[in-house]
Amino acid sequence: MDVQPVFAGNCTRCHASELVTSDERSDATEGFDYDSAEAARSSAWLVWSQISSGRMPKDAEFTTAEDALLVWEWLSCDGPE
Repeated sequence: MDVQPVFAGNCTRCHASELVTSDERSDATEGFDYDSAEAARSSAWLVWSQISSGRMPKDAEFTTAEDALLVWEWLSCDGPE
């Protein structure tokens, strides 16, 4: 299951380790980076709670409900590589 395009389209435009300034990150908290499977798995519950509540992405709605459910399935399986 390839969730990387979903994370790229919804999460890592603000939550990526190479983004360092607040402006680049759109004020996303430093250290909450989801540009690796390990990073996303480390805060799986937080990732899902933000998506399912509609709080993230902050600047738009999640691309599709199907994409959100794909992330849920991936996180529920401990984010396999």
